Amino acid sequence: MNPEVVKLIEKLKIKHIQKKITYERNFVGKLLPFYTRNPERAKYSEGFKGVLGVVAKDSLDKQNEFMIDYDEYKKNISNKLIVNEDLDKDKLIQKLFNIDSLIAINHPYVLSFQPLINSDREKKGEIEVGVFINKLFDLRNSEKWIKFISSKKIKNVVEGIVIDTLPIIPEKKGTSRNFIFFNENYYRKLMKQDLELLLDYQDFCIKYIDLFLGYYYFFYVTQTIIKIGKKKDNNEIIPMYYALDTEKVSGTRESIRNGFNKIKEENKYLLVNNDLLDYLNMLINTEKYYLISEILDPMFIYKEKLTLNLAQFLEEYQFIKDKNDNNDFKNNDLASNVSLLSKWLLEDLSAETRSRFPLSVEEIGKLYFLRNRGRLGNVLNATEELVLLFTGLIVGEKPKLLKDVFKGFELRGMFFDRLTKGEIINMYERMNLLDKKSDSGDAQYVKPIL
Repeated sequence: MNPEVVKLIEKLKIKHIQKKITYERNFVGKLLPFYTRNPERAKYSEGFKGVLGVVAKDSLDKQNEFMIDYDEYKKNISNKLIVNEDLDKDKLIQKLFNIDSLIAINHPYVLSFQPLINSDREKKGEIEVGVFINKLFDLRNSEKWIKFISSKKIKNVVEGIVIDTLPIIPEKKGTSRNFIFFNENYYRKLMKQDLELLLDYQDFCIKYIDLFLGYYYFFYVTQTIIKIGKKKDNNEIIPMYYALDTEKVSGTRESIRNGFNKIKEENKYLLVNNDLLDYLNMLINTEKYYLISEILDPMFIYKEKLTLNLAQFLEEYQFIKDKNDNNDFKNNDLASNVSLLSKWLLEDLSAETRSRFPLSVEEIGKLYFLRNRGRLGNVLNATEELVLLFTGLIVGEKPKLLKDVFKGFELRGMFFDRLTKGEIINMYERMNLLDKKSDSGDAQYVKPIL
């Protein structure tokens, strides 16, 4: 038996006598920051602020788990604050320097102190998402971002007192999770362009940074969910149609036919595809991580090696799970054998476990990007806030043709059908953001809003 097969068998803790297999995963790296168990899944019950705090801390190589001791913080404030004798210092501190005011203070340095959820297990999920975002978008190497979240420049006395009394966050120890990304340069380039513009407008940035990061995270994971099991992939963005929050929709609209339903369909196979890729890449055993579309390419460089190793593993799996399929997996047909392993995993991974794994994308969706439309179910939802945020980033500092603005949304994974575009145009007109040179769509410009 080849060493790659032996290693995979060891990872799965396969035991011959008991005919037992343990469905472990993420041997090479983790594709998505999702969990099969409910308690660890990030549910954003207190919003996205905890994840934002992790993104900031992880960018600075600080401890992701750090939580401020508010009693010590108030004590430091008390020592720093000098007030007139006729004022009650404790009441002043309680009013101006409480937990809520710290979280809400409009200063970039405080982003690192956004608190995690007060639950050890759910906290784990928030940290996982924050580290994932930082690594996906390579924020640690963004000089402008690092400078922004490290700035101690103040605009008033209250900000000065808060920043001077905040503790030093300890340096990170050890290494964090290894994630596997696909086509990440596309997302990084686009996100960097938008982020650097956003950082030029401090108040606007702090107000929307959680929505901004949340959207780019949602954009990447939904595209990845759809592509992860595809046998062919050309790296193009798959159209996902959103409806404007304020409009009515019917079952014939693109936002229903080509919206979240498309993701839900792929969610049924997400854990299977995740584990299938994990096993196949273990059997290939190279530094590069390959997608199904690459593995099934007739010119795949490791085709011979994988074909042999997969046949050996399937023989082992068949014995352990008492499979009676008539498929001859020793026939050197790699595509058939990949399909067979996928079929077996679908049969053997419990339905409950498979259904829990993709709930992570629904959790972030429910926070920002999904709206339940009754019998139509969850629909991808663009609030006016989301549309205006990305309108500002797409337009930049000079008026931009309306058609180019909609193209900018599509580059960022947000597609709108004709009726939704009409609603957005009405919104622009209502807000005096549309400059009509004529009634022709080719001569309508959207004004800058940053």
